[in-house]
Amino acid sequence: PQAPGESGDNYNLRLQKAVFFNVFKKTIEGLAGFVFAKDPVLSDDVPAPIKTDWENIDLAGTHGDVFLRQSLQDALTAGHAAILVEYPATGGVQPLADEMDGGIRPYWVPIAKDNIVSWRTTVENGKTVLTQLVIRECRSVASGEFGEKEQTRYRVFHRDESGVWAELLEITDKK
Repeated sequence: PQAPGESGDNYNLRLQKAVFFNVFKKTIEGLAGFVFAKDPVLSDDVPAPIKTDWENIDLAGTHGDVFLRQSLQDALTAGHAAILVEYPATGGVQPLADEMDGGIRPYWVPIAKDNIVSWRTTVENGKTVLTQLVIRECRSVASGEFGEKEQTRYRVFHRDESGVWAELLEITDKK
């Protein structure tokens, strides 16, 4: 903005000299590039199923090293990020053939910092452990014959003496 008492000529001259060169994105990509100058290599003692999963770590066709590079860029940009290792719902029944052919297996889900709503911790045996984690999930759902609307839901993970369990809370429109 033009300073009070600054002449129009001085203001225009200052505008012509002002230079802002935005290199934030390039810096983040460069830092991630340093970390991943060489692609991660799974060692020989990694079980074969994990090596197979690494080729498509998120069940969306993303190779493990690409997934990690993107996660690092997210973490460098926002300060932190998370990876949720998910497993398809099977209703408690999982045919061995589906598991063996890779049809049902764990997969990685990137969680952006802004979608980590809250968490709770406690100290057990001198170690800090998560007891609750709330993650916001936004997705598009059908609305009418042709439309879509965004639906927000919250996945709440709890940890207690019985183990880890989750619940899904959906937000419905009042419209």
